Amino acid sequence: MNARIALIAALTALATAAGARAANTSAPAASTAASYTSGQAYAGRFAFIHNCAECHGATLGGHFGPALAGPHSNVPWQTPLAVYTYMTQQMPVGNAGGLPQTQYLAIEAFIMEMNGRRAGTRPLTLAAIKADKLQLDGSK
Repeated sequence: MNARIALIAALTALATAAGARAANTSAPAASTAASYTSGQAYAGRFAFIHNCAECHGATLGGHFGPALAGPHSNVPWQTPLAVYTYMTQQMPVGNAGGLPQTQYLAIEAFIMEMNGRRAGTRPLTLAAIKADKLQLDGSK
């Protein structure tokens, strides 16, 4: 239970820091929206269900962990890089950073899809995530 509380506290801190950083930005930086394929998001759905759904719910609505999509989510206003960095350094609980990069990228594609980003023709890459300064939901 203490690990769940620590996880919720860490995600809240991440959201607060990102909100403060966004408030201090006077002009949006140039950005290239990261692309992902529908096949990548589909693979990410299965990786998410296997590794993340117990805490975040199969539809990302939250369970023991916070919602990652929907009206109670704390990530749509994060950049893809902020979400990816947190995910690869802290998730899944008990195996932080333990998934292959291809699975983390697929899970990120699924989270992007569930937050309203549309699939494209190029697979999601770490370079594309780093270049994308938009919010996870594709706005700003």
